Amino acid sequence: MRSTLRERAAAVALAATSAAPTEPAAIASRPGPVDDDSPSSDRASLLCIAVTAVVVGAMVISKTDGTLDTDMMALAGLLAVGSLTLASYRLRTLRSHSWTRQGDPFLAFVLSVTVLVMPRVVFAASGGAVGQSLLDQAWVVSSVAAVPATAGFLIMIRDLTPRRTIDALFLAAIGATAAGLAAWVAIFRLAEADLIATRPALELLAPTVLDLVVVGLGLQALSLRARARRGLALLVMGWTCVLATDFSRMLADVAGRTVASPTIVGGALVAYGLFSSAALHPDTTCATEPVFGSLRRLPRWQVLLLGGAVLLGPVLLSVGLDDRGLLALVVPLSGLVSLLVVTYLVRLVQGRAVLEHRAHHDELTGLANRRLFQEQAAVALAHARRTDSHSAVLFLD
Repeated sequence: MRSTLRERAAAVALAATSAAPTEPAAIASRPGPVDDDSPSSDRASLLCIAVTAVVVGAMVISKTDGTLDTDMMALAGLLAVGSLTLASYRLRTLRSHSWTRQGDPFLAFVLSVTVLVMPRVVFAASGGAVGQSLLDQAWVVSSVAAVPATAGFLIMIRDLTPRRTIDALFLAAIGATAAGLAAWVAIFRLAEADLIATRPALELLAPTVLDLVVVGLGLQALSLRARARRGLALLVMGWTCVLATDFSRMLADVAGRTVASPTIVGGALVAYGLFSSAALHPDTTCATEPVFGSLRRLPRWQVLLLGGAVLLGPVLLSVGLDDRGLLALVVPLSGLVSLLVVTYLVRLVQGRAVLEHRAHHDELTGLANRRLFQEQAAVALAHARRTDSHSAVLFLD
């Protein structure tokens, strides 16, 4: 009987000993949220950039007709949509093995690029009055496309730094409105005699200002990343090309002219190529990787941005604006910029008050801690010395 028990104990011990070394290997073999740094994805991203450069160069050298330009833009846009969809699928696949809850910003970018390319696709497929009417409303298309792109970058910022999304949106709106207003006044002051505005000012400014918001949010998301920045940088460069194209269209509309076709086609092809390259880049798989560590509340660039935005209105009014239409635009927009700055600063003050309350009170009970007691005791002693009175401390056990 004893020998049988000893044999069973020895068998159990042997089984436990043999199974112990295999457990770490089993844990290590579990799939995790690793970066997709495969050379094939990197080569595909570089190939997109090379093909875009060759196509744009060939288009500039050889003059093509409008139908071929529309077909090329439609094809490039559809390829960008497919590449961004593939990036969304890759990100969702990696996110299924991750312990963090992250959003998918590429669905928003897919919707944005789809809106941008849809007029070209409709015109290339059917032509006629419908396609031409969509092309004529390019400012509406660009403005609508900027909304999901803004949401995409906000998702990135939310996953990088939680509870900072609204602050990032305020900063981008302040910078975009101030830059758009300054550019509009500069255009009217430098070439006032040659300007023939064919549409309302807000209608002309809306695409450029919204593109500036998108680019500003992209730059903030890029600055929050510690590594793997190339894919996001390509995405921001693509929206910068969209901004340049809309700004060129605004200049042409203000001057009463038609923007050159190579400018529109070249800008669109470069933007779509950069979107495809960013989607295929291996860095896109960690586009929403959280950043740990403390962030400064007011960096120097934010101080300069807020100060310049507040001073923009008085500076523009001091240059002597004689045009009543221009003055009617400067006054409300400068007031809007000041309101955004004040709202942003109020949010900062409220956030600081919350942090001070947490620093001076216990998180569990809500009672004052030693630091608050020392500050209140120092104030009471100073008051007693100043008024030649007494102070007392009461202990309750």
